Amino acid sequence: MSSSGKILLLGLLLLSQSSWGLESDRDQPIHIKADRITVNEKQGVSFYQGNVQFTQGSLRVNGDEVTVFLQGDVLSKVIVIGNPATLIQLPDHRQEPVNSKATRMEYDAKKEIVYLIENAEVQQGPNSFVGNYIEYDTRNSMVSARKGETDDSRVHVIITPPKNEADEGVTP
Repeated sequence: MSSSGKILLLGLLLLSQSSWGLESDRDQPIHIKADRITVNEKQGVSFYQGNVQFTQGSLRVNGDEVTVFLQGDVLSKVIVIGNPATLIQLPDHRQEPVNSKATRMEYDAKKEIVYLIENAEVQQGPNSFVGNYIEYDTRNSMVSARKGETDDSRVHVIITPPKNEADEGVTP
């Protein structure tokens, strides 16, 4: 395998070691589809362009452009840009999938934080966060959201209480 192929695979393998998706996803093959790819080994950057589809096990990422940055042999950042960019993951505890979308997504590998920027939304089942900026700390399972700097739209959170099994089938 060429050294540029090795840097590409290393970046993707390290990305798969993040806490996005199921634990078993790390053992699954990585599939990437794009119209174009550019790898700059000296700068440690891989750039995918045109209907990019990244899958590994239950993890699905789609965007118009995906850029993977390495520092040495270590993943430092992933940027996904789309209209919108999307990320779907299945949590380890087998809950409903988490669906995320935004115009721009950034993953800081060192901090293990996903930033959803502009028209951001995270949804799991009937619950959702909507805002111009959402930050998800994957290490500590913490979410924060805020409105945009020049946008008057506020953060919108929908939390749906679980259904009580005793209430099912009862009509008021």
